[in-house]
Amino acid sequence: AAGDQGVHASPIVIEQNATASWTEKGRTYRRYAVTVTNRSLNKTVHELFLGIDKLYGPVTGLDKKRYGHVLQGTAPSVPAGGSVTFEYAHAAPPANVWVTGYKLV
Repeated sequence: AAGDQGVHASPIVIEQNATASWTEKGRTYRRYAVTVTNRSLNKTVHELFLGIDKLYGPVTGLDKKRYGHVLQGTAPSVPAGGSVTFEYAHAAPPANVWVTGYKLV
């Protein structure tokens, strides 16, 4: 269809799930696991940058860089069909997480 020109579906899917909760000083905290999946059949995602908004607590499994959050490690990548997970905890609804950039090789 003409309306579909120039639109490309991302091979990257982001899913968040609350994995634990606890109450401290009258506030309910939740731990969220975020799974980033590469749906590509034969290409690896390199240089994945994630944007995170409304995050009010610590995050594990990512490093904060100038242009967003990146996977930890010396050569962070997500192989075709693979997934990576990071976690964060805070006393708020789930943070907004999105892809800001990547290379598909």
